[in-house]
Amino acid sequence: MKTGDSPTAGIHPPTSGQPPRALPVTRSNGPSMRRRVGRLQQSLLIAMLTGAATLVSCAATETTRYYTLAGSVAVVDAAPTMQIAVAPVLVPEGLARPQLVVRRAGQTVPGRIDILEQSRWTSGFDEELRRAFAEAIATRLKAADVSLGGELGDLPVWRVGIQLRGYDAIPGDRVAMTFGWVFGRSDRTIQFACQRSRVVSLTSRDPDEVVRGIRSAVATVATEIAAQVQRAAAVNPGGEGRGVCVDPAEG
Repeated sequence: MKTGDSPTAGIHPPTSGQPPRALPVTRSNGPSMRRRVGRLQQSLLIAMLTGAATLVSCAATETTRYYTLAGSVAVVDAAPTMQIAVAPVLVPEGLARPQLVVRRAGQTVPGRIDILEQSRWTSGFDEELRRAFAEAIATRLKAADVSLGGELGDLPVWRVGIQLRGYDAIPGDRVAMTFGWVFGRSDRTIQFACQRSRVVSLTSRDPDEVVRGIRSAVATVATEIAAQVQRAAAVNPGGEGRGVCVDPAEG
């Protein structure tokens, strides 16, 4: 605006006596804006709930744990004086599986068991038992384990057949196992039949503790089998004889 111009220069008064028209004003708190804000808040809430549900789902998904009964005894590096062959362990069909099988404490439904899908053996339970017994017995006797073949020269071979006759694992309570077995020289008529029951108390309900109980029971029985084979080999060097073992606790 030039000096001397009127402040109203360039403003044309309305004709016909009409008042000047006001420019439209956009209000930030109008209905359209409120709808947009509401949709944004709803989207954020859905995203937060979806994220929370994902976290809960991940936390609830258990990682599968794998166990083995073998490898708990150190291998003795010594010249073997005999050979041991452990046959496949006979177990009830319901236990010949990779999952850990347990029974709940205070179970009121007769015959009901729980198969723990997230707690598994690295192989079938029967094979885990065979490997554990073969390793433990061979190590304690300083014998060669020829369970899978490969017999050595003229060393006597003692064959052991084992059966799991009783099994009850209750997390937080106990593991009870009963084993029966026979053993003898492969080239002689000596043969013994034995049976033992073992109960191991558990201090927690964790599957790790159940496996510890099973390992303990197997180790105890393996030690006794090894001792019996050693006595039989010493008392009957000719490999002749027959006998029956009974658990002192069972009379």
